[in-house]
Amino acid sequence: MPGKSSSSRAAPFRSSRSSAGRCPRRTADRTAQRQIEVSPHPDPPTYEPPLRQYDYQATDESLSALRRLRRAWSRVHIAETAVTVVLADGFGVCIQVEAADIEDAFEAFRLTATLDPAPMVYGDAMSAFAEPSNDIVLFSGATWSEQNAETREPIVAKTAVVSFSGHPGQLPDSAEIVCITTDAVVVATAAGVGMLIRTGLKPYSIDVVHDPAAVREFLIERGYSTDP
Repeated sequence: MPGKSSSSRAAPFRSSRSSAGRCPRRTADRTAQRQIEVSPHPDPPTYEPPLRQYDYQATDESLSALRRLRRAWSRVHIAETAVTVVLADGFGVCIQVEAADIEDAFEAFRLTATLDPAPMVYGDAMSAFAEPSNDIVLFSGATWSEQNAETREPIVAKTAVVSFSGHPGQLPDSAEIVCITTDAVVVATAAGVGMLIRTGLKPYSIDVVHDPAAVREFLIERGYSTDP
């Protein structure tokens, strides 16, 4: 259905003043002059290095394979690191997670998909997705790092750089590096049955969510909802 999720997560990567009146112009000028005399050399602004941004989203090949999920399904095989959907036409769509070293000690993960003309896997029958009218929605995730981030792990040094995963709307001002990824896909039938497939918290793992409430919560968190 981005989208390694319970929905809401940004986890360590293992998410006027008003005045009662106006001062006379002359008084205001004198006040400003006194302030200048008291502080003739104001402190320079604090320098903040710019956020380093990267992009690691699904390739055209992966997008083409994922579009095949719109067709009628026959069965699906789910493993810890891969999901294979066998279509009614005999082709298989294999969804996995791949990684890239963006910078030293900073790694990002994304969904990848390939076509298999003769998938050699068994799986569970998927009658709910047997009609060739499925909707496919891809979602962008974000992986970012923060220096001196607060964590609940006592073994993390105060000067450590901690990586987090979530979605772009969760990106904090304190982030130093961010990489936008394709971390989830939602497949929905015309009857309203949905399946969420997303990168897992464990590196290279993949999560599959069938529960309607959990899928709906994920869609709302990502700003996508079919509710009127």
